[in-house]
Amino acid sequence: MIDFACATSTIFFACSNLMYIILRVTGQRSSSLFDPDLWKELDPFFLKFQWERRMSNGAITGAAGLLSAVAWFLFCIPVINVAWILSHGGKRRVGMHVLIGALAVGGSIAELMARLMMVGVTNVSHWLAKDFNLDHWLGEETNDGTGWKVLEMGYLLSHGIILWIDAFEWLALCGVLVLIFYSVRTDEGRCAFGRKWSMLGLAIGILCLFDFVAEVLRLESWGTFMIVSIVISVINTLILMPIWLVMLGRQLPFARKEYENSETEAFFGNRDGHSNGDTIEVSNEEAAKVAIEGEMS
Repeated sequence: MIDFACATSTIFFACSNLMYIILRVTGQRSSSLFDPDLWKELDPFFLKFQWERRMSNGAITGAAGLLSAVAWFLFCIPVINVAWILSHGGKRRVGMHVLIGALAVGGSIAELMARLMMVGVTNVSHWLAKDFNLDHWLGEETNDGTGWKVLEMGYLLSHGIILWIDAFEWLALCGVLVLIFYSVRTDEGRCAFGRKWSMLGLAIGILCLFDFVAEVLRLESWGTFMIVSIVISVINTLILMPIWLVMLGRQLPFARKEYENSETEAFFGNRDGHSNGDTIEVSNEEAAKVAIEGEMS
């Protein structure tokens, strides 16, 4: 039996990440058609060609964004469960486990908002490029292409707003996985989650950090670090992350049941202890009464 949220999140993550990697590989292969000088000069004919290429990938971009948003939203549910169980119900290293939950929720909400905003910006931009007059704004015969320049600048500004929000997901995921690894390794009792699983999470977290660095360094050398980012994404999001989620999904139902049973036993144990204490007190009172009555007689 596998946890439903883990299974659904695994499927959505795998599908969305596969789509994103396909888009990256396609963009890398067509990089020979991209002229950075014409792009920076805002050449209208070059920009029009770029928008035609972007619109051809519009459906897969939108689908990948929506699947990724749902996957991140579902991902925070099992992570919060793990943090609660590892904290023994809020009795062990409370601050660290609250931070795990906060990073999971914060990263999920940030990614959800970023992906939805990205889908909205992309859909509206494609609509403008397809149906609006962007060729001649200064006159019917000018063919100045001012509209394409304005559209490109607005598109870049919109992506810049959500660039670091989107990048925060990798830092948040790195923090979550590293803290879970530390919590499992420092649990002195019988831990509900396997140590090999936590070590796999640590490896994924380190790769997430490398992916974030590669995303940033693409601004310095696009071609080199784009390839590095694609390789890390394939290893991390298509192989290791689904394995980690499946392993978590198989452990989580048993860990949750074990935690609930231990809490139930502790509750009834405390109640029995109080009952025995009350019985001892009543017995002592009865013995005292009998002794007093014997002295009076």
